[in-house]
Amino acid sequence: MTDDHDHAQPLLEVLERIPRPDTVAWRRSLAANATSLAAMGRSDEEADLERRLAAVAWSSIAEPGDLDAGELTASIGAVAGARLLFCVEPHAALRAALAAVGADGALSAIPGRLERAVDRWRPRADYGRVSANVHSGITTGARVVMPGDRDWPAGCDDLGAGRPHALWVRGDRGLADIGVGSLADRPAALVGSRSCSPYGERVSTEFADGLADRGSTIVSGGAYGIDVTAHRSALAGTHPTVAVLAGGADRLYPAGNADTLRRIMRGGGAVIAELPCGTAPTRSRFLQRNRVIAAMSAATIVVEAGYRSGALNTAGHAGELGRPLGAVPGSITTPTSVGCHRLIREFNATLVAHLDHALELVHGEIDAHPQLALPGLEVRTSGPNGIDGLDDDAVRVWEALQPRRGQSAGDLARRAGLSELAVRGALAALELDGRALGSSGSWRRAAG
Repeated sequence: MTDDHDHAQPLLEVLERIPRPDTVAWRRSLAANATSLAAMGRSDEEADLERRLAAVAWSSIAEPGDLDAGELTASIGAVAGARLLFCVEPHAALRAALAAVGADGALSAIPGRLERAVDRWRPRADYGRVSANVHSGITTGARVVMPGDRDWPAGCDDLGAGRPHALWVRGDRGLADIGVGSLADRPAALVGSRSCSPYGERVSTEFADGLADRGSTIVSGGAYGIDVTAHRSALAGTHPTVAVLAGGADRLYPAGNADTLRRIMRGGGAVIAELPCGTAPTRSRFLQRNRVIAAMSAATIVVEAGYRSGALNTAGHAGELGRPLGAVPGSITTPTSVGCHRLIREFNATLVAHLDHALELVHGEIDAHPQLALPGLEVRTSGPNGIDGLDDDAVRVWEALQPRRGQSAGDLARRAGLSELAVRGALAALELDGRALGSSGSWRRAAG
């Protein structure tokens, strides 16, 4: 923890004082020279570098899709917002910062909301953590892309307060050159079930190849099934493709698709992550990742999906953003097409039964599609398979728990991105539900 003098200094100066294993490499990375600053984006202006470091800090501190963090940084700026988290009295600093900019609306109407958010972020507010993320990015060869950069996917701005603070990108080419910097380039999201059928694989292959041949960059999540089939089809035609991951850009997940993800990076495409290198994927992060896929794409096509497939979550985001949404029909007896039939029947998705239909959807007028809230496809942060019925905090704590190694409430707060008070409340609920075991202040996940 820093004193009041320290927290008032630019993040750049504070980061310079952090012990680091390789002082020369670190100083070069912060000197904004074109060689060693590839991981942080290139800039000759210290102020811009400070903004970039603040974006790195927020990507380390706030969970993806945290609307409180987005509203705060939009109001007082990412740098000022990051600074106050390291203050001795962060609540007082928050109130002063909001008063200085004359904050109104939601920020001032709910006095305690942002104070509670600060308590949630504080366990992760550690300069060593930010420094480690910078080092990991440099070592991995990732670069940071921020709003306003040439390579920033403009469609992500439509997420409003929920847009990423930064994106960590791996690949030889810039996102603007790949064809996902603007919706006018017509990038297309192809998503669907992990356990897809041979029919789904054929359709995904045909659509990815046909759309890529006509200039659309294929965007998906790198998962088994429809996602990886679409990526591989684009690669087979020597077209760039983009995989958006739920963990850090160094976590090539799932491991069975790591070779394909490496081929994407070598083949003129990119692997993108909202979270810093070294961050593990979780259920809630997969669901939040889907909003980035939908936002950076001009249209989303669901090739196959079960009744509760995660692809329907992506479809929900696309509908809320007003993006064209299509679904491929299948046999009425096939479980992997039930979700697509739901989209067509209940949510007005366009029936896509041919490549020409896909091309029409992707290359049509985006403005012709109104923004729709799709009840029943609401964005859920509670995951399937054993943790339904838990609130968001309990899900995040359950995901942070280890089955064999005990952890304190403070450790869990840092891993889950919550305040210690919220963690203790979630642990009590998990213990009552038989999902967590506690002894002498140490907690682990219950077996089964």
